[in-house]
Amino acid sequence: MAGFETSSSYPPQSRYIKMFSHYFPEEVRINILSRLPIKSLVRFQCVSKIWHALIGSPRFKVDHYHYIASNSDGQILVQNRGREINKFSLLDDSLHVFAQLKFPFQFAEYPSFISICNGVFCIYFSYEHKIILWNPAIREVRVLQDYPIEYQEDEISSAHFGFGFDAATNGYKVVRVLPYRDQGRNYIPHKVGVYTLRNNKWREIKGPRPTRCDHLSAETYAQGAFHWLLGTNNESAWPLDANNEIYQSILSFDMTDEMFYWICLPDVSSGRSVNLSSLNNFLATIFHSFFGPEKCYDVWVRNGNHIDGSWTKQYCIKASLGVARPRLLWKSQIFALTNAEGKLVSYDLHTEEVGDIHANEPLAAFDIFIYHASLFSVKC
Repeated sequence: MAGFETSSSYPPQSRYIKMFSHYFPEEVRINILSRLPIKSLVRFQCVSKIWHALIGSPRFKVDHYHYIASNSDGQILVQNRGREINKFSLLDDSLHVFAQLKFPFQFAEYPSFISICNGVFCIYFSYEHKIILWNPAIREVRVLQDYPIEYQEDEISSAHFGFGFDAATNGYKVVRVLPYRDQGRNYIPHKVGVYTLRNNKWREIKGPRPTRCDHLSAETYAQGAFHWLLGTNNESAWPLDANNEIYQSILSFDMTDEMFYWICLPDVSSGRSVNLSSLNNFLATIFHSFFGPEKCYDVWVRNGNHIDGSWTKQYCIKASLGVARPRLLWKSQIFALTNAEGKLVSYDLHTEEVGDIHANEPLAAFDIFIYHASLFSVKC
């Protein structure tokens, strides 16, 4: 075969690899390999140095994840607080548990923060003062170094964390906000640290402008930024939730420019609880009206990003169907807790049908996420 060595000294498998690498341009090779599952790609890295370099390159990892994320809605991942805290249950499309992800460390405490971005977990244990990055698909774990920023002992318990992916550098970042309330109960994030995985370092950066707020609450990652709800007990503020906490706005941290931004909540009437979520990687809010004859959930999605965007009301869900406390949006479904039994159920936004989650054990207390497996490393 012209232009290609076919010596009998090469085994057949090796000749196929050389043919693939010789006759197909890199763009075609990346396009073909990016469609394969991660387990196959991990094995293929052992085939040759060429494939190892290609599959291990930052560009391929990004292309592979973009293909997977754009052609799949991901999987629902449930962490049950009532059982072993180091296990995560993966649900299939029929909402049955089909696999377990086992955290490689054993801790006596339940994590105070769990976030998943591009297939990588960020888990914080407050008593241990440890932040752990974990990619179960490629079995990599990294324990972050201690914080170099000085803090008081009582500050660390009130720390709030964010986790996301910087598309400009193709790397992960962790943000830590230590809030401070003065005598006027002004919320001042006076100490903000950012950890960059690529450099393996913490840096102190400027925090957002002060605002009258008591704490950061529900959180989510969307559109390259991490978002927190700002809560307060000031009765003159709005909207009020079922726990008598008031959420005024959303605080967003951009993972690329490392700036804080403020997002106003949709213009809704008072007397509604609110939760953050994401829908197709867009920031979403779920409002629940618990006063008046028309109890319902309104799902608002932010078109655009945290810098330039607007809210659009996408769904209205009748609360009379027995669902309460919406937690997550996925595909055409919304996951919630039922009023009567307090268990996790699914609600179809189009058919208005309520379905059970077919777990092997009761889900009395849980965290729920959307998971896409990835090749992204936490080692560098």
